[in-house]
Amino acid sequence: MSKIFECGDIVIHVWPKDHKPVRCHIFLGDDVEIKVSLPDYNLTVVKGYLYESEVSEILDLVKGNRHEIGKAWRKFHGN
Repeated sequence: MSKIFECGDIVIHVWPKDHKPVRCHIFLGDDVEIKVSLPDYNLTVVKGYLYESEVSEILDLVKGNRHEIGKAWRKFHGN
């Protein structure tokens, strides 16, 4: 299972067949997909539009779940 965290319509995933850098994929409903790389928290909108007010909320969720994201990444990809 790739889902790490869910909060309302925000879902954080780590894909088993992804490539470096370490990152997670965030979905806001069906309309928005975002990638956030760790440890620099570089955010890239893949699909849809992200309001400026949502950026800090998304980054706070990723930072608050960084240990779980890292653990999932290591489970799927090793170091």
